[in-house]
Amino acid sequence: ILKSRHPELKPSELRLVALFRLDLPQEEIAKLLHVSEEGVKKAVYRLRKKMAISPDVHFRQYLQEELFRTGISDPE
Repeated sequence: ILKSRHPELKPSELRLVALFRLDLPQEEIAKLLHVSEEGVKKAVYRLRKKMAISPDVHFRQYLQEELFRTGISDPE
């Protein structure tokens, strides 16, 4: 469902979304992706911009509401 609403997302961006949906802390996501925590923050910033998510909306909350509204728990 997320991919149908945001077809421009690359596989690496979908992977990042999936890790956030697993409710992993940014530190753990950084370790899994072999990047710094700052790298994760920058990736989320770019992803928010690409998905047109308002700065006042929490990223994890947006993902949960976006996928919950459709009844789907898989980001692809």
